[in-house]
Amino acid sequence: MLTGERPVTNVGNMKRDITILILDDEPALAEMYEIWLSELGETRVANTIDEAKRKMDESVDLVFLDRRLRHASGEEVLRWMRGQGFNCSVVMISAVDESVEMDIEYDKYLTKPVLKDEITTTAKQFITKAPQIGGQQKRRV
Repeated sequence: MLTGERPVTNVGNMKRDITILILDDEPALAEMYEIWLSELGETRVANTIDEAKRKMDESVDLVFLDRRLRHASGEEVLRWMRGQGFNCSVVMISAVDESVEMDIEYDKYLTKPVLKDEITTTAKQFITKAPQIGGQQKRRV
C-alpha cells in the first residue's frame, strides 16, 4: 500500500444531519476548520485524544484527523477508532508529506496549510452520493 488510502463507503446524499469530528491539537486551526465545515452539518471539535474519544460515537460520519498530535499520533487515534468498531471516513491532515507511509488505511490525505475550498470540497466528496462499485465507492486522489 503506497498511500494508506482506503476505498470509502457512501454516506448518502449531502445533508445537514451529517456529523463531522475535527481533531487537531492546534485550537485555532480546529476552530477555523469548524467554521468552514459547520455549513455542511454538525461539527464536533477536539484538541486532545481524550476529548476526541469522548466526542466520538456511531453518529460520526467523517473525521478530520491531525496526523501529528502533541502526545500521540493520528495513526494511534485511527487504530483506536477502528478497534472500537467506528468505520466512518477519515481524512488525515498534516504538515508531513503523504509520501511518509502509514501502516493504517485512511480515506484521504490533506497537506497543511489547508485552504477552505480544499477542506469543504473534500468533505462534500464524502457526504455526496457517489456511484458504487462492489458496495464501496472507489476514489483516486
